[in-house]
Amino acid sequence: PRPSTSEKLNLLVEGGVRYYKDKVQVSAATQVMGLASEPLKTSKLRDVRSVPGVQAAFPSVGILYDEELPAVSMGNIATLAG
Repeated sequence: PRPSTSEKLNLLVEGGVRYYKDKVQVSAATQVMGLASEPLKTSKLRDVRSVPGVQAAFPSVGILYDEELPAVSMGNIATLAG
């Protein structure tokens, strides 16, 4: 039998909780809702790696796919990440 929509949602949330429970994202203080952040200096990556208990730290970058933000979004905003 196929799982119900609520069961699927619960499984997705549980998977996200398991994945992120031991992870921390570091961003600049200027970040707003995951967007409009100035880049962090590469020295910040070294600082994060030197924190006791940190096993790994990796840089990433993301930009909007379109030049303008949509006025209304019923889902994720298209971005490029790497």
